[in-house]
Amino acid sequence: MTIYQTNDPLLRTALRINSFFSAITGLVCILKSVSIAELIFQQGFSILGQSSSGILFELGMGLLGFATFVLFTAQVRIINRRQVKLITVLDICWVVSSGILLIDFTNEFTSLGTEI
Repeated sequence: MTIYQTNDPLLRTALRINSFFSAITGLVCILKSVSIAELIFQQGFSILGQSSSGILFELGMGLLGFATFVLFTAQVRIINRRQVKLITVLDICWVVSSGILLIDFTNEFTSLGTEI
């Protein structure tokens, strides 16, 4: 093994859990995008001409792609640390961008949307 590889079982488990929850969230966003949009966004909300349900659908597709990549990273015999670092950076970007959206688009969320 090189310094860019690991076989840590705890890391493997964490990656599988990350993949599972990303996939579940993605599927929910795809299958229930209209219902979720009605619950969490004000009527008529859009970004760059994309409706709120369309945004959620595309988010779901991206999350499924991310979940697939994370699961692939977890399933290989020896885990590539560079891939784990990329996954960590993407997770951090997810959290930071969620905060930015809540601050910049506060008026576009319903009260339930801001609580979630």
